Amino acid sequence: MNIHDFRLLDLISQIINSNDSSNDVSIARFLINHLQVADSIRVSRIMKEAYVTRAAVRRFCNHLGYTNLSELRSSFSRVVFPSNIRFRNMSEKPEAYHSILDNELSKMFADIRLHINDGLICSCAYDIYQHESVEILSANNISGNLIRFQQEMFYAGKIVRLTSISDIIKGASYRESPNKVLIIVISVSGKFAKEIDAYVCGRTARKVLITAFCNKTTPSHYDSTLFISSAGNGIDKYGIYAKYGITYLLDLLSSCYISRYAKETKNNLFGPRSKWID
Repeated sequence: MNIHDFRLLDLISQIINSNDSSNDVSIARFLINHLQVADSIRVSRIMKEAYVTRAAVRRFCNHLGYTNLSELRSSFSRVVFPSNIRFRNMSEKPEAYHSILDNELSKMFADIRLHINDGLICSCAYDIYQHESVEILSANNISGNLIRFQQEMFYAGKIVRLTSISDIIKGASYRESPNKVLIIVISVSGKFAKEIDAYVCGRTARKVLITAFCNKTTPSHYDSTLFISSAGNGIDKYGIYAKYGITYLLDLLSSCYISRYAKETKNNLFGPRSKWID
């Protein structure tokens, strides 16, 4: 995979959400509307049906981090969609999927409880507490979960920064102490961790990896690794671990941190608690 693949859908979402009349919006809408054949679409067809110029197509590709349409097309045929949706049976009836989801969630919770106990959660919370600077790196398909976690940590008086893929691509150099800086990499499948391996190796901070299916040999340069599953190189067919497992883990982590360390902050951000009014 290309590091740009991990943010491709987010950038396309941003373009479409802008809802303006730019060439980028026209091209993005065209590609999404022709997703099933996106890996074979030619520039000439985009020019004709999206009413844009060849230069506009090139600029669109450059905006997304690719040199040309050929590179962008190959990414659409790779693992860019969340939840491993490409593995699903699209003809599956809703009630059948409901049953499968319930079953897979039960197995996931049991799997996580088997590998992540309260001691590990508290140890990770303490790791965050004792470091002045905390950064979290993840693929964009779970960034929504991280924003909520970040905001919950704000409530506890702890600043956690979400490092963007753009920052990783820039490859900025750092001089940092492992006693002051903590990097947490969240990579459910292990693909994201593998792609940013060189970047992480170049950082001298303390490094923690949270993963479900990463090969056991991959995180050798991490100071600590939290495996939330024993599957190893498995496929998260229904996106259970990425959508629900990480949310569950982060919820446990923020709850532990708040209960142990939020009391030490002097500022009462919201004043006395008030009752909900129906």
